[in-house]
Amino acid sequence: MSTNTAEHQIFETPEDIVHTWWKALEHDRGARAELRRTGELTDVALSPSFIRLRLRLMSTQWTNADAIALVAGVLARVRTDDPPAGSYAVRMARPRHKGGNAPVSGMRFRRILQARERSDLYPRLIRAIALTDNEAPVLSLSRDLYWWGDRVRREWAFAYYSSNIQES
Repeated sequence: MSTNTAEHQIFETPEDIVHTWWKALEHDRGARAELRRTGELTDVALSPSFIRLRLRLMSTQWTNADAIALVAGVLARVRTDDPPAGSYAVRMARPRHKGGNAPVSGMRFRRILQARERSDLYPRLIRAIALTDNEAPVLSLSRDLYWWGDRVRREWAFAYYSSNIQES
């Protein structure tokens, strides 16, 4: 009797591949530093670390190089995974202490949502990551950045403003 080995294979999701890559940056300080010095997505795309990530993702549905560059460039700045936040929009709205203000102001958040092009989104998110103490939910952030568009912007708006109201 033969068994189907395909049933027993474990397939990594693109988010899992990105998360593994991100965790490896902790031990490759040079690669992280190189990515953190980038000011534009073109610079990210020239980095060997980005190229390794892109090659790993080629077997998945994540094949858009610009989207992968955005994911790599932003996640290189994240130091701490914050999965309880669920959405990065919730993390941007969550005050550091009880009764405090959101680390990312409503005005700055609206500018993030206004970004239609990834090249415009990149510098805005770099600043937001710094304002949130370099913390973000890595899995959901990678997915949202890859699929950035109207649906993600709506989801972020709902999450940010719902969290902001709950904290008041």
